[in-house]
Amino acid sequence: MVWSSRAGRGLVAASAVMLAASGLAAFSTALPSGAAPTCVPAGGTGLTAVTIAQSGATITGAIDATGCDLGVYIGPGANGVTINGATISGANDHAILADNVANLTISGNTIKGNGIKPNPNVTENKAIQLDGVTNSTVSGNTLSGNIADGGVGIADYGALDPGAPKSVATGPVATSNVTVSNNTLSGDRGGCEMVIAGYNAGGGATNVTASGNHISDVSQVGQFGPAGPEIGQIVLAGDAPGVPMKGNTITGNTIIGGGLPGVIVHANAPGDTIDATMISNNTFSLDNWLDTAGPPQPTAIGLRAEAPVPPPATPSITNTTITGNTISNEYYGIWSEGNVTGTTQSGNTISVMPGGTAVFNRPAHGTGGWVVGSNGTVYALGNSPSYGSAAGASRVVGIAASNDGGGYWVATSAGQVDKFGSASLPAPGPASLADMHVTPARPIVAFSATPNPPAAGPNSNSTTGQGYWLVGSDGGVFNFGDANFYGSTGNLKLAAPIVGMASSPDGFGYWLVGSDGGVFSFGDAGFHGSMGGKHLNKPIVGIVSSPSGNGYWLIAADGGTFNFGDAPFIGSLGNLKLAAPIVGARGTLFAPGLWLVAADGGTFTFGAATFFGSAAGKAPIGTITGLSVN
Repeated sequence: MVWSSRAGRGLVAASAVMLAASGLAAFSTALPSGAAPTCVPAGGTGLTAVTIAQSGATITGAIDATGCDLGVYIGPGANGVTINGATISGANDHAILADNVANLTISGNTIKGNGIKPNPNVTENKAIQLDGVTNSTVSGNTLSGNIADGGVGIADYGALDPGAPKSVATGPVATSNVTVSNNTLSGDRGGCEMVIAGYNAGGGATNVTASGNHISDVSQVGQFGPAGPEIGQIVLAGDAPGVPMKGNTITGNTIIGGGLPGVIVHANAPGDTIDATMISNNTFSLDNWLDTAGPPQPTAIGLRAEAPVPPPATPSITNTTITGNTISNEYYGIWSEGNVTGTTQSGNTISVMPGGTAVFNRPAHGTGGWVVGSNGTVYALGNSPSYGSAAGASRVVGIAASNDGGGYWVATSAGQVDKFGSASLPAPGPASLADMHVTPARPIVAFSATPNPPAAGPNSNSTTGQGYWLVGSDGGVFNFGDANFYGSTGNLKLAAPIVGMASSPDGFGYWLVGSDGGVFSFGDAGFHGSMGGKHLNKPIVGIVSSPSGNGYWLIAADGGTFNFGDAPFIGSLGNLKLAAPIVGARGTLFAPGLWLVAADGGTFTFGAATFFGSAAGKAPIGTITGLSVN
């Protein structure tokens, strides 16, 4: 496609393409002032490029890719290409895309202002994207103002070409022996600054080294531009089933002020293995200020293997070495969750924020929790530590765990919310009714945090555990943080007061339940039936979503359980004489299960829920008001 009707423009751009194909030792693609490039097909990628390089070509000079998808495309078999001293700007997608090549050198270039009209069918839309590349180097480049998806991407190649909407690959091609060093990356938005990832089973990446790169822009901490915040960070990830990632190194980089953790190692699909990663001698500060992917507080290094897949396909991160790093102004130095084993740490200098933890391992779901009393006293159960109590609080009604199990919020009947451990209060904006100087028309009776489903992140279709709802007995709903308002019963005349709330699994809806068993659904929470108008031995005290969100259980004060939708009957206390009434309940994430707590702190389990202890005998009888599970 010729991008201009002005005479000569197509000829100049076409000459650049022909030179690239001719294998001449060096050439410049600079166009006359005011000339627009010709965009030609970039192989079978479904994209267009200004320059198509072939084996042995050296490319330099200015490349204005305005109107084209790519500045330079290096297609399968075009080995030994060098791009040096070039300035590449204006591309819709990548400045440089390479597929299935070897001995590529990209050095000393200025890559700026690309990604201005990104193709939505491109998985990794970095300014420089190398897929299925071996024995290659990306060094000494300056990247800034690229707004599609961050700076540098290194990935495998196969049926999915991460850098293009189409692929001509006949099988997986791993990336190996690639060095990304001494590059300066800042002001690139829309995605992570550097990603090393595998997308094709049997592909993956091995022996990729990211060293001496400078990823820092403290001035952008907390700032959101038209293309979003500056994400920063280096990611090492397995992003599809059966992707191996082994022997990769992240060393000597400076990563400051990124929106997400400075380095994240992420296995998130069945059969993923990330093994023998070295993270060494990096400098981190003020990272993860967005608090949206994994850790809920500023974090330097995160290890996440969190997809809920049973053995033998459980994703894993093994034998990671973390050594010699300097970490400051972070809440967590090193944070991990899931099937992470064999990690060794040595010689790291870690300075954390007040209340922070140098090394934190997220407890497995359902292995611990907390119950709270009406006076604000919190009792830790199982492997969950105590992070403090709301001493002196008046009429506490609920407790909710932070999204990594490293803390919790406590709410009162007046709408005050206090945080402990890693739980953070929503910012900007008020964090409670008390902060708003609002007195609810009826007392708050239910408190629920937004869920944080597996693989949740800034681009996932779910909430991320960074907010919560307060619910009054009249059904008035008050939302904070990433909790959205989907409706309430505050303007209805109810047959019985509201006593409980449950969020749908993705956080985009919720149910309210009255003491008579009446159920009210909002957002994507579907209605599956109720006990309204039916005889109850004791009033309903809570509602719990099934793992799928296509059903729920209603819980009565005598421990009776009533199942609706796809929530199966998994047991009940209705035929037992309890020492104290049931006051709260929580559900398991992946298989049907229930935890119930009584007013004396006694806990009861059904289905997939495991028993992790009780506060019975510790708390005064009749004082417990809520339960939360890590």
